[in-house]
Amino acid sequence: MRTPLHALIMLAGFLAACGSDSSAPGTPADVSGSWKIGWTISNSSIQMSCRGSGTLVLNQGTSPMAGYLSAGASCTTPHGSTSGVENGSVSGGSVNGQFVSFAYAGGCQYSGVATGSPASKMKGTLDCTATLSGKSYRFTGTWTATR
Repeated sequence: MRTPLHALIMLAGFLAACGSDSSAPGTPADVSGSWKIGWTISNSSIQMSCRGSGTLVLNQGTSPMAGYLSAGASCTTPHGSTSGVENGSVSGGSVNGQFVSFAYAGGCQYSGVATGSPASKMKGTLDCTATLSGKSYRFTGTWTATR
């Protein structure tokens, strides 16, 4: 006997399988061009958090995907805060269906998902390594980019 709950579960499974994006699996999302990007990262062991925003330009026509990032960033610790400008190259990028990844020359690896058709938003996780006073620290966080 099927219950209303069973029907809802089947409907949810059907919708999840079909998805809401018109890109077929394996067809790369078009992420080339200029994006407004923002991110936050932190390292709890040294009580430091950073955030930034700016412009990300990606060239999907190269293999691997490459580009440029220009942004302002600020970091806070228990001892105070600092801010500056981040400018550098993006390299080693790839797009597999809706999944996007690229590396920033400043020591960060971005991984995420592009949504929309054409792609109008990307979001995901961020993993960075920074050297402070001669010691390497890992920072993790999230990022979002919109057109």
